[in-house]
Amino acid sequence: MQTLEISAITMYPYLETGRTVHIIDKEYMEHHPSKDIATLLESIAEIDVRTRGPHGMQADVSLRGGNAEQCLILVNGIKLNDAQTAHHNMNLPVSPDDIDYIEVLQGPAAFVYGANSYAGAINIITKKPKEKSLYLHLNGGEHGLLGSHISSAFLKDKNSFYLSASHNRSQGYIENTDYINYRLYYRSMHLSKIGVFKLQSGYINNAFGANSFYTPLYPDQFEEIKSEFAALQYKTGEKLRFFFTASWRRHRDRFELFREEENYYQHIGDYWINDTDTASFGSNYYYQGHNYHRTEQYLSNFRLEYKSKLGFSYFGMEYNKEKILSNVLGEELDKKIAIKGEESAFYTKSSTRDNYYIFFQHAYNGKKMAFHAGLMSHIINNFSVNPYGSIVVSYKWKKKNSVFISLSQAMRLPSFTDLYYQGPTNQGNPDLKAEESLSLESGYRYKGKNLKLNATVFRKYGYNTIDWVKENSSAIWQSHNHTDLITNGLQCNLQFSILELLQYNKRKQQLSIGFQYLEMEKESGNLISFYALDHLKSKIHFSIHQEIFKGFFVAGNIYHINRNGSYTTYVNMQLVEKDYTDYFLCNLSLDYKHNVKKSGLNLKYYVNIQNIFDAKYFDYANIIMPGRWISLGAV
Repeated sequence: MQTLEISAITMYPYLETGRTVHIIDKEYMEHHPSKDIATLLESIAEIDVRTRGPHGMQADVSLRGGNAEQCLILVNGIKLNDAQTAHHNMNLPVSPDDIDYIEVLQGPAAFVYGANSYAGAINIITKKPKEKSLYLHLNGGEHGLLGSHISSAFLKDKNSFYLSASHNRSQGYIENTDYINYRLYYRSMHLSKIGVFKLQSGYINNAFGANSFYTPLYPDQFEEIKSEFAALQYKTGEKLRFFFTASWRRHRDRFELFREEENYYQHIGDYWINDTDTASFGSNYYYQGHNYHRTEQYLSNFRLEYKSKLGFSYFGMEYNKEKILSNVLGEELDKKIAIKGEESAFYTKSSTRDNYYIFFQHAYNGKKMAFHAGLMSHIINNFSVNPYGSIVVSYKWKKKNSVFISLSQAMRLPSFTDLYYQGPTNQGNPDLKAEESLSLESGYRYKGKNLKLNATVFRKYGYNTIDWVKENSSAIWQSHNHTDLITNGLQCNLQFSILELLQYNKRKQQLSIGFQYLEMEKESGNLISFYALDHLKSKIHFSIHQEIFKGFFVAGNIYHINRNGSYTTYVNMQLVEKDYTDYFLCNLSLDYKHNVKKSGLNLKYYVNIQNIFDAKYFDYANIIMPGRWISLGAV
């Protein structure tokens, strides 16, 4: 029976959770043809990943037809969503080499995680040192791709330590898609007489060309982010257990609509000039400078857990403070604040919000029946109280089979962009309230030794949905709690091994088939609605991991994506509406592992081929994604 790391909040085993949880395990990641977390997640049928650049430079991850704002991202149970915009949620200080496994919790989880787990949560679990080790990973490939990762782990008495550093760069697959990033990550665990302490911290610096990210009219965009976080987790007790978590996260973002760099635009006086071109939006309307944002999050929570014959009971509280400094988003500051490291740049706006959560849960796991109920109350600045609940019932038989049904509420707070963004075609709304949903789902599971099956159907009612709407085609988009959405979905995932089913165990094999289908019904009155005009309609995924002979593996995946909706592009400076077209992607990896007996080294060499058939496709409007990309490496 596998107990998940979601037990950082709720302690119950996989089979009895009554929720759809997909585990991306270490073996799958080791041979999967992907070297970034976003592409790794994209290979799962239940996850929609939309990127604007290579190797997850800016990736939006969503679940069950929601948007990226509605998916909670965690590292070892620590929330790392960004309050400015979900575009920054995947700016994580961990790399695939740091990860032990990933949990994907499908469906609303407000009663577990609070706000923003509206459509589900993705929890990345990093490696736990078991012995002293040194790990080195080098790779390179087309388009000037270079990467390195080094990590070290060691144990001392009852303490464990893990430290890693990585660096990746590329010249880009087309003009202005180059990138360079650095990551540092630390994790330790300390056992003492008074309990268990876990510490982790991380840092990422990511700079990348943002070709046409937000508009095709100005392709020379650029962005640089810097982010760091630190967290402490503590637990103690046996029958009555006490848990405490404190974390801090800071994220800094500089966005340049006109890239300021050699061979691009230079800042000369009051203008940005590239050769004979002066950055402007028309006659006498010149570019005024870059956008700067700094968000900070302070979070603390505690909970008590009591185990009895009636099951597990939990009570807890959480405090979450979110703050932004910006020259674009927020309310005007009385006094501007100089931006460190930037010449003549200032924060002129700010906003802060305080969120409080109180939650109670109880779980009972019998031999056949399991029951779980939870209630969470959310209190925001104005002290309005909003309760959200969930109830799950599951039944199992013959140990391998189970069915479940659940009814859950969820909520999502508006981002600072939803609240305050102002542009030529968009107007935020500082009076936005949280969007809410009610979801009903039911499913079946089979968990055998060589065969695992999960099938789920669900219906989600979204109300007070945060939407960008306008009265007519010539008006500007405005954010409102307006649109009602009904999402119906079917998800199915099958994992098996033909060789093991035939009782042939000389060669390792893992096969996986996944499918997701979504339909949306939208009610936005007489207004034109931007929300849900494009969403994942269906996704089919097949992957294989096969040992050909001892130490030599072939791994590959192929998936088909059908996206509903259209986007606006410019043809000869005229607006043209185009439908998203469906596409197939196929990736392949070949690797060979062997042990150098005299030195005790474990070596692996690999070749990765992304997008083998050089498919032309778009995840977002006007942004062509990379074609075939070959890389190789050694570990």
